[in-house]
Amino acid sequence: MRWLTRFADRTHPLLLPGLWVFAAIGAYWLSFSLAPGDSCCWANRTSMWGSALTFSLISGYVLAAFVYLYRSHRDAVRELAPLAKSVQAVNDALLDVPSKVALGATAFGIVFGLAQFAEVLLGDRYELVPLPDIPLIVGNTVLWTVVALLTVGRVHDALAMRRLGSELAVDLYNLEKLRPAGRAAVRDVLVIMGALALMPLQSLDAEFRWVNYQTGLIVGFISASLVFFLPLTGIRRAVRTAKAARIEELQGVIDELPRSDLATLETLVAHRDRIGHLPTWPVDLSILSRVGFYLVIPPLAWVGAALVETVVQGYLD
Repeated sequence: MRWLTRFADRTHPLLLPGLWVFAAIGAYWLSFSLAPGDSCCWANRTSMWGSALTFSLISGYVLAAFVYLYRSHRDAVRELAPLAKSVQAVNDALLDVPSKVALGATAFGIVFGLAQFAEVLLGDRYELVPLPDIPLIVGNTVLWTVVALLTVGRVHDALAMRRLGSELAVDLYNLEKLRPAGRAAVRDVLVIMGALALMPLQSLDAEFRWVNYQTGLIVGFISASLVFFLPLTGIRRAVRTAKAARIEELQGVIDELPRSDLATLETLVAHRDRIGHLPTWPVDLSILSRVGFYLVIPPLAWVGAALVETVVQGYLD
């Protein structure tokens, strides 16, 4: 994935995705024009175009997301760098995904994308794959390949942030310095939910098919959970360790303090309790509420697609 990271550093984030979407839609138009006939996997030409737009736009969106989230992760690491106990921890957090891991993700995406059409490709029901289906099967495979690469890249960066977080010097009196990690995690969730929200394009023919959504929903929510919680657990561990050490220190002072010094005793006890109630996650309530809102965007979009189907069908009837 090194070429992608270099591209992300040197170009506008929408250049490659824009070229990809333009080329993909043009290829579908040419393929559908030159490959007339019936499809074995799609009900009609409208549903075929719905899938074609879904594969094209989401693939382009994922490429743009890669650039955006790559830069977001780097910015967060650089903001946290002054708190790191060692330069090596920062450098490790900026490493690219290993080539072997990227190749494995590519192979998995190809196999996963093709496996969804195993019955057609293996010839259990059809001797030959219908020509109109070939570009769509290829598009589905490309989509899952770029999704696999993005997911592996985000999990890799999440684990790197987790390791960096456990190496940070935590100032309990200024936890705002840890917020960049929380903001980066929220961006990951937003990008994944945005991809899921594009999936109703498959209902272009006003027919909602749950089978078109279930895989994306499962992969999307699992990925969103991983990229949100994984990078923050290291920081949470560092904050909890700092809190425990400070509380132990305060408790030692309280134990040695004469019980007749009520004013000092009350101040120290209140301070100890305040430290104990400090949040251990580097996110605030406004960020958490945004995450919750992002999680309901795709289901709302899908419900809207189903309602459109119902209204259109009722009108036609």
